[in-house]
Amino acid sequence: KGLDHPKRIKRQTRDRRCKADDCEKELCDNNSVQTVKIEVVDEDEIGAMGAQDVYFANMEHEVSLTVRSNEQFTNCKISKGRDDIVEIAGDARGDECVDMPGRRAGRVCADVTRGVPSCILRIASMTANMEGVWTFTIQREVTGGRPRTL
Repeated sequence: KGLDHPKRIKRQTRDRRCKADDCEKELCDNNSVQTVKIEVVDEDEIGAMGAQDVYFANMEHEVSLTVRSNEQFTNCKISKGRDDIVEIAGDARGDECVDMPGRRAGRVCADVTRGVPSCILRIASMTANMEGVWTFTIQREVTGGRPRTL
């Protein structure tokens, strides 16, 4: 009976090999590794970390990029290159959406979460002019009303 299902046998064999310490990449075609760096900040400092360092987006597909913070923040500003694109308050209840500048503009939105404080950029449909470096500026006011920026 095992010969009736050669694909299942091949997959089961591959799965067993992938669990081994000496897993070879060609045998494990569905494998990913992510390294996470932890930084300690002072009590009144804010830190942020992107969920992605590099994101490979498919043309005309939806994209979601997330930056997480160690504490609730006051404001999140998202820029592409030197252009400020969208800004959202840390306590916003909905998203802030804008049309990208340019002939082939697309719509982008910023959203926030409070459980794990995060600023999220959502791109409705990826276009070529959206490729590049996106910068998230996270700001939080501390005692005395002076803002901290990261």
